Amino acid sequence: MPNNALLQIKQDTLSLIDDLKVSCTSFGLGNDGNEYKIITQCFLYKFLCDKFEFFFETKFPNKTIRDYKDFNEEEKEDFFLTLSDKQLPKLAYDELLSYLFEKHFNDNDLHQS
Repeated sequence: MPNNALLQIKQDTLSLIDDLKVSCTSFGLGNDGNEYKIITQCFLYKFLCDKFEFFFETKFPNKTIRDYKDFNEEEKEDFFLTLSDKQLPKLAYDELLSYLFEKHFNDNDLHQS
């Protein structure tokens, strides 16, 4: 990976950390021991979701992660059996970030006052 790409990833990561710190501070968790835990858990969750999506799109290049929600149990199990990384958790569609974004932007209950 070129140095410019690595520098951009580093800058984006630092920006994300700063944004998470602002969120923690606005909810009264700034400079608290739990702030570190929250930021670490956010990164871990994002990493696992990205890794899951990467393996899914590698296995099914003509599908998107949204197609995963239509898989039946047998198709899901076949997918999990072919994974090269056995440490990747078996996530359901409603546990992925894609689902959370979809729900956030499509759920009318979230946008009513």
